[in-house]
Amino acid sequence: MIDVGTPDFAPVDEQDFLGTVFNVTDTTYLTHNFHPWAAKFIPQVPRYFIDRYSAPGDVVLDPFCGSGTTLVEARLCGRSAIGNDINAIGALISRAKSTPLTLEQIASIRTWMSKVKRIRRAFSGSQGLDRFLDAPSPAALEDLTDTADFGNIDKFHWFSVDILNAVLHVRRAILEADDLVVRDFLLTALSSIVVKVSNQESETRYAAVEKKFTAGNVPTLFLGKLADMLGRMEEYTAAVKLTSKGNETWGTVTQADARELGEIEPASVHLIVTSPPYANTYDYYLYHKLRMYVLGYDVEHVRINEIGSRNRYSSQKQDIGTFVDDMTACFARFREFLVPGGFAAVVIGDSVVAQQAYTGLHFMQEVAERAEFTVRQSFSYTLDAVSRLFNKGFRAANKAEWVILMEKT
Repeated sequence: MIDVGTPDFAPVDEQDFLGTVFNVTDTTYLTHNFHPWAAKFIPQVPRYFIDRYSAPGDVVLDPFCGSGTTLVEARLCGRSAIGNDINAIGALISRAKSTPLTLEQIASIRTWMSKVKRIRRAFSGSQGLDRFLDAPSPAALEDLTDTADFGNIDKFHWFSVDILNAVLHVRRAILEADDLVVRDFLLTALSSIVVKVSNQESETRYAAVEKKFTAGNVPTLFLGKLADMLGRMEEYTAAVKLTSKGNETWGTVTQADARELGEIEPASVHLIVTSPPYANTYDYYLYHKLRMYVLGYDVEHVRINEIGSRNRYSSQKQDIGTFVDDMTACFARFREFLVPGGFAAVVIGDSVVAQQAYTGLHFMQEVAERAEFTVRQSFSYTLDAVSRLFNKGFRAANKAEWVILMEKT
């Protein structure tokens, strides 16, 4: 363990961290269950560092925010939060999870749900609770499948015609919402069910399989998800109000390449808590591709620019030097945003590139030196030790995950 230390630096007790973080039973409380996101760190991880290295009213940044875990915890701790992710789905989820809704917004969503109940009536032909709704007959439904651009892939390989049409009818109803915060909330609910009703096998396997869903299941699943999200959002909003204690905390999320992250005031961030991409481990653009096509987002930009993707290191045969260069560019940019003496708490895993193993500490030490950070502490634990948190594909033998605390000096 590295522990350079300064008089005002309080190092993490490794056993306390592991005991606090990995003996938890609830990792999906409040808004944390809004949307699937593979290999995300559990909320107790950012909470640990936010509690110890920032104060109420401070600004916390996660420049690789994924599904917004750090942002939610920052707001719950009475901090303001800035998030960024290159993936449009990640940015969408992060906004929806971390932005409290007003009572008026929640009421408007509950009223708006009648639109989807009419869609459900049209696609299922169900009389049930929808029998009094003014809904079109299934024969009168407009075919919207031509409105979705799936690039060069066959959309009907991944969706049945009727299911895709039902998804797009829900999307069209969502886009009629004028309030952009409400729209993000509704789109997150829709995005969360896209893979389930598609032919994509799972969140971490991009292969087509036959599933037994019908078009009528789409609005039903959507409404069920939305109802759960609304209840959780009400609790989250109340918790944020309680912890802010009258302070005007805020949150913002951008979608940008982290190497070019802008629009943050220099020396305005008190703490960075992030889990950067693990080199040659996962393709976020690939497993969220169907979602991006359905919601009209740019897949190619993410595919080309996603740092650490398997596409870069296995398919394009780039070497670890490219990853270190990319991460150095990122952290040099992040350093500008930190206050003097501010910390970056980084959680990153080991990687294998071109059949060569690299530890997360090895390349982050080089990144820190080149980006003018000082590594104050580091420790690791095996992914097998926390296997319940990760897909088996990320738990190759002897791989470790590293916690690295870096200071702007």
